[in-house]
Amino acid sequence: MRTISVIFRGGILALGLSVAAFIGLNLLWRPGLNPAVTAALVEPPSRVAKSDNLYLAILALETSGTDALHERGAAILAAYLDPPLSVPWHGSFAEAAGLEPKPLRLGAEEICSLRSDQRTPDCLARSVAQRAALERALQQARFSLARYRALWDYPDFQNLVPMTLWAPLPPYQTMLEAKRLLHGEIALRLAAGEVTGSLQMLLRDTQMWRRILGSPELRLIDKMVANNALTGSWLLASEIIRQLELSPGDLELMARVLAPLSTTERDMAQAIATEFRLGAQQLELLEADPWKGLSGARGPGVLAKVSDALGEFGGIVYNRNASINALFEQFEDANQRNSQPCAQVQARWLAGHVSTQTPAQKLLPRLPLGLNPAELWYNPVGNFIVNLAKPDYSEFALRMCNTLGLNRVVSMQLRLRREGVARGHIASAVREAELWDPIADKPLKYDPQAHTLTFTPAGSQASLPLPL
Repeated sequence: MRTISVIFRGGILALGLSVAAFIGLNLLWRPGLNPAVTAALVEPPSRVAKSDNLYLAILALETSGTDALHERGAAILAAYLDPPLSVPWHGSFAEAAGLEPKPLRLGAEEICSLRSDQRTPDCLARSVAQRAALERALQQARFSLARYRALWDYPDFQNLVPMTLWAPLPPYQTMLEAKRLLHGEIALRLAAGEVTGSLQMLLRDTQMWRRILGSPELRLIDKMVANNALTGSWLLASEIIRQLELSPGDLELMARVLAPLSTTERDMAQAIATEFRLGAQQLELLEADPWKGLSGARGPGVLAKVSDALGEFGGIVYNRNASINALFEQFEDANQRNSQPCAQVQARWLAGHVSTQTPAQKLLPRLPLGLNPAELWYNPVGNFIVNLAKPDYSEFALRMCNTLGLNRVVSMQLRLRREGVARGHIASAVREAELWDPIADKPLKYDPQAHTLTFTPAGSQASLPLPL
């Protein structure tokens, strides 16, 4: 019994010392933010004049009025920001400003698709076949389409909304609906012989979406929406190249529509940096008011008091700066991995879907909370939150790779048309071109029997062959 008593007292002493060491370590070790982190947290300054800002004009897309779109957009943004954001908002910007939004309502059927994995592009044929329904839709949406076309006149794009997880998105769904309808209008104009004017409309619309894609103040969702819209432009371009007689001037317009993606347009770094600022903001809120950090709003009654108490004593298990520093390291790693060539991003994505752990990682077991034992000793709550959703973004990077692949396929299609390459010589022309498959890192795939051209789809996406 005496031995048991000694062991028991020794265990209690060891536990007490461990708890004291744990509390002392977490309370005394308070690191500052790394200099690189401090620089990354700085919000970009305003750089675009109000009258030039496409973002402000987009905010007003679902509203009507006689003043300019950017003026209405600026008023909507001011109303949204006053009073300061203290409660999460799940509606639209227009609703936040006390306005009733007027989105396009075109029905479920898509005459012109913006996706490359659904069906072979057939916007031209479907638009002519469903002319009556399309003309009715164009008539009903004529004012919305006029507002959409007015967006083309704005030369730059800068998101001016303070970064929060609860900020609503601009009316992108309405923009994409308008773009699909615009493609139908272009198809009818082409059928009526208005070739050059129709191609100029497609060019101006494509250039607007590329201004969004190349903006440095984007979230990943913004970049993917613009990426999707650009895919739709190039699918329609493929149909036009394949089916219509084009003059040398028209072919030059198509070349401008298909201009290669610039480094800025393809770059993921700025969007990933924006996502980091959003994550860091949440980690900062968790320290002062955990409930608000999780929900976006001050908790009611007792919840507010409990949250205050957790904020007061949370330093024992949570350190804001250590968490933000750890989060920054993860985002830096994600940025470096996703800035590699498409073939390497694809190989890493495939490897990650085969095995998520290396043999070395398996030697140190993960606990149910996603932590290893060492991470329990310092900042356990912060480590858990940071490890809970490690940023990867491979899927986003691979979507950009798919867009790059589609651009090269349609550009190759245009080159074959401009150079008048005979069908029997297409295979050799494709092999000798510098327009390679960005994912497979080899020439594009030409099927002589089906007379189609395609590239290797990346990630979980699919890509249908484009007929030549």
